[in-house]
Formats: sequence, C-alpha cells, structure tokens
Amino acid sequence: MTIQLAHFIKIFFFFPLFLFSYNEIHIKGDINLYSDKLYFDIFDDKWQKIPSNEPMNRAIDYSSISIYTTSKNYSFGYKYNSQGIVKINKGFIETWYYAASDFNTLTKTYDIGYYITEPKIYGILNYYQDDSIFYTKKYKYFNITFNLLRGKQLQYMKVNGTNRENRFLATLKYFYTDKNLVTHSYEDDNYYSGLGSSFDIEFFDKDNKLKPFIGIYNILGFIKWRSITYLEYHFDSKTKYIGDDGYYHYKPFGVGKYKKDVNFYQKLPLFIKYSFEYKNIGDNGLFSNGARFDELFFKYHKYKIGFIPQTKNIVLGVFQKNWRIDISNNLSTHSKFLKLYFDVKFD
Repeated sequence: MTIQLAHFIKIFFFFPLFLFSYNEIHIKGDINLYSDKLYFDIFDDKWQKIPSNEPMNRAIDYSSISIYTTSKNYSFGYKYNSQGIVKINKGFIETWYYAASDFNTLTKTYDIGYYITEPKIYGILNYYQDDSIFYTKKYKYFNITFNLLRGKQLQYMKVNGTNRENRFLATLKYFYTDKNLVTHSYEDDNYYSGLGSSFDIEFFDKDNKLKPFIGIYNILGFIKWRSITYLEYHFDSKTKYIGDDGYYHYKPFGVGKYKKDVNFYQKLPLFIKYSFEYKNIGDNGLFSNGARFDELFFKYHKYKIGFIPQTKNIVLGVFQKNWRIDISNNLSTHSKFLKLYFDVKFD
C-alpha cells in the first residue's frame, strides 16, 4: 500500500479559489501506516525465509491530505485518500513462500500442500485511493461529515482455501484497476472509473478534563467501479482423475481466467480513531479489522513525544498557534509503523 503524493499535490492547483473567503483555511496531511507483524516492503522481493509464523497478520493504511475551509458551524473542502486493510494468515504466508514468491510457480506446484502446516489458507486485501469533496456539519459534541468520492485506484483481493487430507484447495478472486500485484503486470486500459460516498461521525467533549474523542469513518461507505479487471484462479492438487473413457487423465493444478471491463461494488473498510488527554498525557489510537495501534504521548510546552507500544516506535511532535507536525522516527518502508501529520492554519 503506497501513498501517491503526486496526486495529493494536485489539490493546490484545482481547488476553488472561493475557499479563501472564509474564516480559516487548513492544509492538513495525516499519513498512518501500521502492520502488526510484517514489514511494509515484505512482498517486494522473494522471501529467503518465512517472514512470520503468527496465526494472523494484519496491516492498515489510513492516510490523506486535504485543503478545506472551516467556520463555527461547518467545514468544506477537498481530500485525497489512501486507505486499506490487509489480513493474511499463516497458511497464506506458507503458500506464497513455498511457491518461491512467484505466481507462475504456484500455478504449477501441485504438491505445495505437502509443505504447508496450516489447514486453512486465508487472505484479504481491500485497498483504494480516491479524491473527494466533503462537507462537515458541526454540533456541540459531534461532527457529521458527508463525502462524495471519486475512485482513483483499487486493489481488492480475497483468497480462501483448505489443506486437509492430502488435498490442497484454494480460490483467488482479485479486482484491480492498474497493476496486478500477483503477476506484476499491467492489463487495464486506464479507462476505468469509480463513484461513491460515505459518512463520518466524530464525538468529542473539549470541556471534559479527559478531552475524549472518538471518530467512526466510512459509515455506509462504497465505491462503484466500472471497466476494471478481474482475475479468478482455482487451485486443486487432485490433478489425476478417471475420464469417461475409463483411463486416467491429468488436469492443471492452477486454472484461471481474466475478465476486462467488469463492474464491481466495493464496500469500504470501517476505521475508528480515538483519543483522550489529561494534563498533557494521553493516547491516540487507530483501529480497523482487528488491527490497532496506540500512540501514548506526553506534551511539554510546545513539544510532544509519543511511543507506539505495538511496534516500539517513537513519534516526535512540535506545535505552535497556527501549525502542528508529528513524525515517526522511522519513515522507511522497511518498518511496521509510519506516521506523518501536519496541519497548517491560515486565519
């Protein structure tokens, strides 16, 4: 899951100029990538060893850059989003490892079940990029936001299978808009499109000593994609069978098909953000699909230091009246946590 910052920069050239006639203008970036077991770049190269023996491995991406105007009663603006979830089990990892991290090899390795110790193979990737126009109505203790979405990129994959009684069975279903992450090829004509919407709700109490906050994002969220590519593959290690002629025959281990210009209804993953702060000590958290990270922080004057217990990362921050920035100590893709936050306000 990569962030295409070049798309983010375009907002400064195309956003309506009338935006600047209101009370405050904000330019905000909020990049959050978290993995509980695997490094972000784990699928970039062939594995020399199994990267994780954990039963389940999860990752989340909740990132955006936006420009918007805000007043006492509402906010209105433009946002570019990169969001997604990954959830793969031990069986999925073992399958990819013993296939030498190569899909073409996997389609021919009919005896792969012999090496796999996990009886179930499971994986899901639900990742997308979009740009959106959003409107937020402000109330005393909560905000409601409506987002009108335009899809820019989709990677949606489901893998389900079993490895029992000397028989390996698995099915791969994969919808995508541009690069095929499995075959490392490009098959689409780039004439795809996607339209959708979602709601967000945020609850807060600034008068409370704990300053609690909880936000629920992508409520009823969806994108309807048109003219994208679909790949479906079935794997069955029972390649030997008796034909109608009474003789033994063999069929391929992996059999699949491509379909172009298909339509797909994507249900967007739900994200939950939460925080509380008491006397300059607090916690910022993000949760989705079983994956969760917390940023335990301490503020001193205009500075902040945070600690991520799940990954042992450090977050450093500094803030003034009209701007704020937070950054994790490791911005490399060979990590399990990446955070970059900035908010610049123009009165």
